[in-house]
Amino acid sequence: MEAAEATDFDILVNAYLKDMTRCTSKQSSVNMAYTAMNAAIVALPFACNMLGIPLFILVVGVNALVSYYLSNMVVKMAEDHSLCTLEDLGNQAFGRSGFIVMCLAQMGFSIMLIVGALIIWGDTVPAVVESAFNIDISDVFLGIDSNDDGESGHDSS
Repeated sequence: MEAAEATDFDILVNAYLKDMTRCTSKQSSVNMAYTAMNAAIVALPFACNMLGIPLFILVVGVNALVSYYLSNMVVKMAEDHSLCTLEDLGNQAFGRSGFIVMCLAQMGFSIMLIVGALIIWGDTVPAVVESAFNIDISDVFLGIDSNDDGESGHDSS
C-alpha cells in the first residue's frame, strides 16, 4: 500500500516540478508588476522613512550584495548539477528532507510576503485616500458617522 502511495506522491511531485520550470511571459509580467508595486511604491519608501536615508542606503546596499552573491552561488550550483529548481538543489544537497524543506520554505515565504503586503497596503492605502480626497474612510465604507457620539439618535428629553 505504501509503495502505491509513494508512487502517487512521486507522480504529483514530478508534475509540480514540471509546471514550475515553465513560466509564460504573461505570468512573468504579472509577477514583476506585483513585486514592483509592493517594493517600489509601498515597502521601500516606508522602510526609508523608518530607518532614515543613510541607514536605508546601507541596508539596501548590504542586502543587494548578499543577494547577488547568493544568487550567483545558487545559479552556479544549479548549472554544475543540471538542476532547474531550488527544490532540486535542496534534494541534491540534503536528500528528500532538503526537498521538503525547500518546498515548505518557499510556501512560507510566499505566505509571509502576501501577509506583509496586505498589512502594509491596509495601513497605507486608507491614509493616502483620506488625505488625497479629504474624506474619512470609515464614513464611506463602513457607514459610520464620525460625528456620532454613540447615542441612538433619539432625543431623550
